[in-house]
Formats: sequence, C-alpha cells, structure tokens
Amino acid sequence: MTGDEAGLQRFAPEVDRPHDEIRRLQRHIDRQRRANNPGNYHPDGRAKKGCRNWVRSLRQLRAERQLAEMHRYEADVRRQAHGRDTNFLLSKARVWRDDGVSLKALQKRYGRSVSVRASS
Repeated sequence: MTGDEAGLQRFAPEVDRPHDEIRRLQRHIDRQRRANNPGNYHPDGRAKKGCRNWVRSLRQLRAERQLAEMHRYEADVRRQAHGRDTNFLLSKARVWRDDGVSLKALQKRYGRSVSVRASS
C-alpha cells in the first residue's frame, strides 16, 4: 500500500480574531453604559442588583451592532473553514476515528485558541 499519508496543518488558519479591537469596543460600550446609567451602579463601580431600567444611546447601539457584526463575521469564516477542512479529511480518509476529547477539555487546556478556531 502506497496510500499512507500523514500531515500536519493548522486548524482553520484564516480565522483571525482581532482581540485588541474587540477589547477596545467592549470597553467603549461599557463606558457608554456607565455614562448613560449612573444610578445603576454603586460608588465602587459594581452594578446594582435588580436594575431593569437601562438606557442605551444610539451610539452605544451602533457600537454594540459593530461588535456583533465582528463576531458574526468571525463565526461565518470559521464555519466555512471547518467545512472545507472536514471535506478535505473525508476525501483522504478510509477509516475515521475520533479520539473522544470533549470541547470543554480542549477549552480548559487551550482557552483562547480553541474559542477562536473551534466551534462554539
């Protein structure tokens, strides 16, 4: 048999999460939320429990939509990459064996990388 091949490739290499931009947007949204709702926070900065009247400004809504769009686009690229990789592996494999490692175990061990590249 000459069909035995082995290879190593990065999983979903085109999926790229802009961590700095996401963190900047999240901080921006948090600052807007605190500015719009000063009565919903304790003096030490913690949110008051049971507050239901949260005001959201138009700029805050726009920033939230921008953050949601970034996450949606990343999920779409990840879904396409997983489909392409799965089709490639199935075209090469005669027998498919799963090692049985759960997604939670991978997240505990590799954290951020799994949250970006693996399914959520």
